[in-house]
Amino acid sequence: MVRIPIDMVVNAIIAAMAKHGIAGKPGIKVYHVGSSAVNPLPLGDLFKYSCEHFIGSPINMDTEGKTVDMKEMKFFSSMDDFSSHMQTEIVQQRMLAISGNNASQRLERKCKMIVEHAINLARVYQPYMFFRGRFDNSNTHNLMEGMSEEEMKRFRLDVENVDWEDYITNIHIPGLKKHVMKGRGMPK
Repeated sequence: MVRIPIDMVVNAIIAAMAKHGIAGKPGIKVYHVGSSAVNPLPLGDLFKYSCEHFIGSPINMDTEGKTVDMKEMKFFSSMDDFSSHMQTEIVQQRMLAISGNNASQRLERKCKMIVEHAINLARVYQPYMFFRGRFDNSNTHNLMEGMSEEEMKRFRLDVENVDWEDYITNIHIPGLKKHVMKGRGMPK
């Protein structure tokens, strides 16, 4: 899955417009700005950095000031791994239920419905979660090679040098807290 800071995408659009606006030649040039081929950020790392950040800087989500507990997530490399894990979970839930008991039979049905629902949702999102495509960003690389040092500093298009841990913990999450959450849930 491709993850990229949106400011890099915007900067690439502006830089490409500037380059082609000056040239004045008609035509279509496609610029991919992506990290998947040169500096991938695995989803597991994204959640690990986020979890570490929120353990160190917890969010208060209720009026009593209780913080949100962070738990490590399990990630799967394929739909088959996910389905197998979910089926194992329901078997474990069945073992907890006492056979012949109406309450346990209801619990078993409910667990089975939850697992089936989770697997169906995973199938819907499978193309996005298990996407293995890589995007050719050679046009963007060539665009950067044609820039002066000053332009490179101004436009910041080099995804190869993004320190994802620093970006997620010191830029992305603090930006979300400030601009999206607008300080809600932050310690007073």
